[in-house]
Amino acid sequence: MKWLFYVFYVWCNIGIVEKLKTFGISNNTANQNTILQAINENKEKESEEHKLSLNETQKSNFNTNNQPSSFDNNTRESSNLENTKITSRKNMIVVQDSRKFSKEVHIDSARRSKNLSLSESVTKVSNQGSITNRFFSTKRDSNLGLAQNQSEERKRNSDEKKETIIETQVISPEDSNPQQPKIPKKTWPMKPGYWIKTFANELTEYEKGEILQYRKIYYVGSKAKKIKGAPWHDYNFGYDDDKGDYLVVIGDHMAYRYEIVESLGKGSFGHVLKWWDHKNKEYIGLKIIRNQQKLIYQANVEIKILTHLRDNDIDDNYNIVRIMNSLEFRSHIWVIFELLSINLYDFLKLNDFEGVSMGLIRRFAIQILYALNYLKSENIVHWDLKPENIVLKNKYKSGLKIIDFGSSTFINERVYTYIQSRFYRAPEIMFGIPYGYPIDMWSFGWVLAELYSGYPLFPGENEKEQIGYILETWGVPEVDLLEQGARSHLFF
Repeated sequence: MKWLFYVFYVWCNIGIVEKLKTFGISNNTANQNTILQAINENKEKESEEHKLSLNETQKSNFNTNNQPSSFDNNTRESSNLENTKITSRKNMIVVQDSRKFSKEVHIDSARRSKNLSLSESVTKVSNQGSITNRFFSTKRDSNLGLAQNQSEERKRNSDEKKETIIETQVISPEDSNPQQPKIPKKTWPMKPGYWIKTFANELTEYEKGEILQYRKIYYVGSKAKKIKGAPWHDYNFGYDDDKGDYLVVIGDHMAYRYEIVESLGKGSFGHVLKWWDHKNKEYIGLKIIRNQQKLIYQANVEIKILTHLRDNDIDDNYNIVRIMNSLEFRSHIWVIFELLSINLYDFLKLNDFEGVSMGLIRRFAIQILYALNYLKSENIVHWDLKPENIVLKNKYKSGLKIIDFGSSTFINERVYTYIQSRFYRAPEIMFGIPYGYPIDMWSFGWVLAELYSGYPLFPGENEKEQIGYILETWGVPEVDLLEQGARSHLFF
């Protein structure tokens, strides 16, 4: 039985060495020394335990027989000889294994970390009892360590996935790319200093100085093909043509608030445009006065009259276009109105100049008379009533308003002696006779006739031809009337 125990002892020592070799515990000399030291210590403990067991057996035999037998002595001597032989063989095996361990050097970083945990487990196991218990405990601890490492790696990977999911939900694609610089958001309105600091590349050199005149910025027309104004350009830094008309660029701004949408018309005074107000979020009509001193003075008079009419018609009952604001921008007067629909000339054009019904003419006439009566009550003469200056509020309804007070004056401030469009011009204007409110009624009559027929009643190509139409219909005026006219001699 003792012989079998020693064979099992050698087999266990060889087995644990082979196991340690398979787990890769042979990469560095430090781990090898610790393993050898653990095995030697365990060997010494086991030899001591064996001696103690032998002594106990001897004592027991001595107590029973009072003297040890010769057979027991021989067996003890033979066991000692066998023990020395086995230990020598075991040491040789350990030395050979250690030489083999020193040759293995190609191990990755992951197995090195496992070697440390295994070496620690071996040193702990060496303090325990038998070799078999140490083997199974080492295997169990290694398996537990591997399982624990795998669970920690899985937990770490899951945490990293959660972090990436949270980041993709919070961070935008622009911010997630570290190579792209963060683009500041445009929150309106802005202060001019911040705009120049952040979005200076969207302004021309002229605008970088101009923008500082405004407290708040609502729109700059970044996508418009702007005119690059400069002091060395002719005609208002390059913003006007040779006639003084403002060069309109669709999509550009006015006063860093209004956006040009489309052109509604052009006349001797300048442009009428459709604009979008970025502050109040509404469409408006805007008239740009030509950059000429005479027209600038006339525009100021128009602003004065429209402001007076608006302030005295709070409920908007008298069919006069309402002025909203006026300002000066780039040497031009800009007059801002409510946005209306098409004028009566375009209305006839849509109807192929076939005229309109009497019922619709009646509704139009009543509204125009309301407006003319209101103008007379405020001592104002329009001076230029015609289909182009009568505008529908809505394309599909009969409501209308009178516009274009550029030639209008208060009755006691008459400045111009030559006014009204030719087809609707009163005889006293052509003869040079003093005029007043009746000239608006003359124009009103010709407008109604044109609405019925679809064409002007007296389409004279010049003043002489126009006078000819009038004389052909009503005959020659009285001599006293012609003598009052300063221009009568041009026709008679």
